[in-house]
Amino acid sequence: MKINKIAIENFKFHHNLEFDIKTKNCLIYGENGTGKSSIYEALYASFYYFKDTKIANNQISIRNKFLHRDYMSSDLKVNITFYNMKTLNREDDILHNNYILKDDYSGTYKGRQRLLSGSVGDACVYFANEKILSNIVEGNFFDVIHNNLSIHFPILKTFDNIYDSVKTTLHQLPQDTELSETGIIQDRTKADELCEFSLNTFVPIENINSVLGKLNCDFRVEFSFKNSEIDNDTHQFFNPIISIKIKEIDDRDDFKNHFNEAKLKLISIAIYFALAKKHETINSLKLLVLDDFLTSLDMANRKIIARYILDNFQEYQIIILTHNLQFNNLIKRLLDADKWDTKILFNIFEDNKIKPLIKDKDDNYINEAKNFLDTPNYDLHIAGNLLRKAFEGIINEFEQLLELGKVETLNKIIEALKSNDKYFYNKPHEVLENLIRDFENMFENEQQPDNAKIRQIKSKINQIKNNKITFTKKDAEDQEYNIIKKTEFYKNILLNPSSHNDIENEIYKEECKNTIILLKELNIILETLKR
Repeated sequence: MKINKIAIENFKFHHNLEFDIKTKNCLIYGENGTGKSSIYEALYASFYYFKDTKIANNQISIRNKFLHRDYMSSDLKVNITFYNMKTLNREDDILHNNYILKDDYSGTYKGRQRLLSGSVGDACVYFANEKILSNIVEGNFFDVIHNNLSIHFPILKTFDNIYDSVKTTLHQLPQDTELSETGIIQDRTKADELCEFSLNTFVPIENINSVLGKLNCDFRVEFSFKNSEIDNDTHQFFNPIISIKIKEIDDRDDFKNHFNEAKLKLISIAIYFALAKKHETINSLKLLVLDDFLTSLDMANRKIIARYILDNFQEYQIIILTHNLQFNNLIKRLLDADKWDTKILFNIFEDNKIKPLIKDKDDNYINEAKNFLDTPNYDLHIAGNLLRKAFEGIINEFEQLLELGKVETLNKIIEALKSNDKYFYNKPHEVLENLIRDFENMFENEQQPDNAKIRQIKSKINQIKNNKITFTKKDAEDQEYNIIKKTEFYKNILLNPSSHNDIENEIYKEECKNTIILLKELNIILETLKR
């Protein structure tokens, strides 16, 4: 079972954002400030309804927390459509069809037709980001289970009740009662034994170490369990202390001081994904949503973790959101293109407001505008808006490439475009040095015939020609403008957001046609840069 379509209205950054997921999985890249995390939180507010009890019990008001600040009188909506046209829809604090997330025949859901025929157990839905993973190795692991992990893995809520009877009895005892004269010490000991048993059962260390092995880690971990305590004078109860320890290393009860941030992150990732696999059900709804969850790791570790997730969660629909361009490109290299829909999230300025726009790899606003202009009843403002979206998308991709250190290459391209010279090179000094060295070696060889030297010189020159940076200017109609001048010209006339805020602004069909030619030229440069 997989998501086919997501529509978000008035949720945090998004007034109206809608996109399809055309294949099984989805990778969304968006810089900070484009609304990437708003997508994550919109999905969390719906899919984690059955896991996060604060949401389910209306202790958190989704409307009050997430309503778009510019549309305070409007409804907040998150509409999720599955491949079979079934829906999971949120309207403010009401979630419709939430029964699809739980395999439950009791109470409210009794007698309802199940959406997932033959499913067993709760939906396997997991959300993780940098904050969630970092908290796993913070402080007493007993508290981590209670405050963090039990939200993601409801079976761990078992830990919440282990000491309830002890705490209740303790609360009822008169303050001057001698604890040794009651049975509470024995009850506490039994509770500790149950807690340690539950830890080994529900958070098995061998599963965690298995994941660490798959992540190429050269260490293994274990749990240290220290029993709970009751202060005899104040009757104050202290939770047991569960510590993560590194096997065969004396970490002096503080393993965090013996490991760097990257290894701590690897441990937290191993714990999270080991729990996900341990408590997996055969429910057909399996979803994994990850939002910039590897920001503190180097690219080598990111690659190993990404490979682990792609290999071990193939039954899941995976949605990855990231603002990190290098990680985005890494995932693209690893994934199966037929199973992934890759998108770019960026902002445009429309109607005096910033509007997020999500672009599919197959979107072609240029062709849409061209086809639209060929219809009898075309609207030039609609065509202009399509071309502006295309322009913003191209600029966004240029910015991505610049972040990868392509500035020098782009400068050479701009020089090539501004000049009538025929050949340009990314590193001309290296070309010249190599040419001089080759010629000197050639001339020092007195036994080589002159005609052989001439052939060798021609061969060297042809090699240099083949490595030049050059572009074909295909726009024969506008030879008086080079591409940089044309970009500036049409940016001011047609591609400026203000040109579409006033319907009285004049836009001509010829300007749209010439802009299409310009954008195609920019795309040629863009594709050359990518290669």
